[in-house]
Amino acid sequence: MSNIEHIRSYLTSLGYNSAVTCGILANIYKESAYNPKNLQQTGEKKLGMTDSQYTEKVDSKEYDMNTFAHDGFGYGLVQWTYWSRKEALYKKTISKGKSIGDMDAQLAFMTSEMQGYPKLMKAINEAENSEEGAYNVAYVMCTIYEAPADKEKRGEERGKYAKEMFHELEQPHKSYLIVDISENADEGKRISQALKAIGYDCHIE
Repeated sequence: MSNIEHIRSYLTSLGYNSAVTCGILANIYKESAYNPKNLQQTGEKKLGMTDSQYTEKVDSKEYDMNTFAHDGFGYGLVQWTYWSRKEALYKKTISKGKSIGDMDAQLAFMTSEMQGYPKLMKAINEAENSEEGAYNVAYVMCTIYEAPADKEKRGEERGKYAKEMFHELEQPHKSYLIVDISENADEGKRISQALKAIGYDCHIE
């Protein structure tokens, strides 16, 4: 299972509709490309470490909680950066014997943390399962929860991306079947009509 499939499955297991899921996915993609071990690029350059090396140092406690929390670099699915949030992430992972880059632990922490943002939760709870619903969740999550530089502009970009994701997710994909009616023409036509009624394109031979 790919990271995006894993995250999508986790979010839908919480009862989120496709619009909410796409809104959250759009933000995670823009922050970390769905990589829970993602270290901000400026951190990679300054520290001379890859995502994996940084994660290993935190996991081994060579890079302790105080250092991790206060290094000023974004990390994880949503690029936690502020010291108190990184410290809380550390306590929810390392302090419980898990890797700092554990996907499910980060998702649980993220969704728990989101509960503290009333405007975001309102957008999630009231989101219509539509492209506009996906846009709104992505925009509010970006401007309220993520709050990057130029947050309104980024919010619009992520909103548009969420709409595209929703469209792809909800767009029906038709399968093409070839129905052999050489032995029983009437039965073949009946099967073909039934399949077409549920969205299949059939070629009769």
